Amino acid sequence: MSKLSSFFKIFLLLSFQHVVVAKSKLDLDLKTDIVHRLQEIKKAGASEVKTVQDAFKLGLMEYLPVGDSLKVLFFPTMRKDVLNGKFSRLDIRFRKGSLQGIEKLEIKKARIIVEDIQFDVDKLLSSGKLEIKKMDNVKFNLRIEEDSINHYLESERKRLRLSQPRVHLDKDKMYFSAKVRTTFFSSRLKTEGKFVVNKEDQTVDFRTRRVSINSLKIPGFLISNLANKVNPVLKLNKFALMDLIPLKLDEIKIHDGWVEFKGL
Repeated sequence: MSKLSSFFKIFLLLSFQHVVVAKSKLDLDLKTDIVHRLQEIKKAGASEVKTVQDAFKLGLMEYLPVGDSLKVLFFPTMRKDVLNGKFSRLDIRFRKGSLQGIEKLEIKKARIIVEDIQFDVDKLLSSGKLEIKKMDNVKFNLRIEEDSINHYLESERKRLRLSQPRVHLDKDKMYFSAKVRTTFFSSRLKTEGKFVVNKEDQTVDFRTRRVSINSLKIPGFLISNLANKVNPVLKLNKFALMDLIPLKLDEIKIHDGWVEFKGL
């Protein structure tokens, strides 16, 4: 395996692209739990509005498997609108959770604000399945810490044949290094760059400032060629959450020790 092909593997590792796989036992257990908890909600004897609110939060669990850390604030909405499947505004928050499609990567905290949302209330109350019909403004903020990314990289190192993969996040910069083993020797690869958002296509590209193998700098034209082959590293439409809430990514900010994804 050449040094350049190893470089491709490292970029693919950073992509976090959603892979379509068969339903796991965890997925099936979650659906069973949702149905069971929906039955308990109906038996609780709460008001009709409260029943719809609880069922809505339960339906979110399929897309945000974050357990008890999920908090949903329902802003005042007329009773008849709620019973017809409408909320004026939602404030969704969670800590130490994940998104469907990237369960191995822990999100430190997240906030999603949705306005004028309409959903299939009959399907929600009958099966616990949340199906969105319409919504207006959506804002979100996701924070992922450096340690979480490194834990993810470590969990994937055997599959990608990498040793000691590490990311370091500094203000507006991301550094990545790893040992790449080949048949005859081991190389240390280092990169420096940042993520940029293509707002029109709703993709994320990795813009590399510098790449070196064993401290030898790679020429600029090779860096451009490599970047063209691996970009985009992220497509928002690959995530199941996009079927529920169409998030539009506007900005990625790299801070000291953490990265922030924002949509306005």
